[in-house]
Amino acid sequence: MAETKLKLVKNQKKQTLSNSNAADNQASRITHHAPRTTPLPSLTPAERAEAARFRALTAAKAARQAMISRIMSELQELDEIHPAA
Repeated sequence: MAETKLKLVKNQKKQTLSNSNAADNQASRITHHAPRTTPLPSLTPAERAEAARFRALTAAKAARQAMISRIMSELQELDEIHPAA
């Protein structure tokens, strides 16, 4: 039981590190673009609502993928602990 918890903590730490590295990489890509010479057009209320909906859907998808990843990791650990005969 303690080994399973230790593995789970290690996997969560790895996932946290990989998520922060991905965010750092994305931030560095964003900041290294050439500055825009023309300002972005303002969005209409409908476009802002659509953007908010898209961000919510994207966040929900990421949460589902993280949950699936955790479940698969736990199943793999159980498989390692109790291999099929």
